Parts: sequence; C-alpha cells; structure tokens
Amino acid sequence: MEDLTGEIEVDGSMFHYEIRFFAKNEAEQFGGKIYDLTIFRENEMVGFYDRGWVLECENEKVQEAIDELLCKFD
Repeated sequence: MEDLTGEIEVDGSMFHYEIRFFAKNEAEQFGGKIYDLTIFRENEMVGFYDRGWVLECENEKVQEAIDELLCKFD
C-alpha cells in the first residue's frame, strides 16, 4: 500500500489530498486500488472516502477534483 499527499487545482480552487492506494497487483485482491481518500479545501475536509463515501462532495468543483484523482489513481 502506498500513501501520497498532494495538491490539485480545479478552476482556480486549490485542493489538498491524502490518498492511500494499493499497487495494481494488490488491487484485485482488495476490491479496488483506492483504500482511502481525503480532500481538503482551505483546511476544511470536503470529501472523504474510506472504502465507501463517508463525506460526499458538496459541489461541482469538489466533484471535478475527485474525478481527476480517480482517473490518476484508479
């Protein structure tokens, strides 16, 4: 399992993310690559996934950030 942190910009809004994911060869065994994903905007948690959505996105920009991260890590 790998842990990463980073930032992503969507339409001028900066999001910070923390993600834990499995390597490709482990993903099938655990039902997917992403184990958990937390997204912050201005130090406020705006999205949280822990093998299922705990805090779903609140608006279109947050959803765009999630979509970009899913494309990158899933």
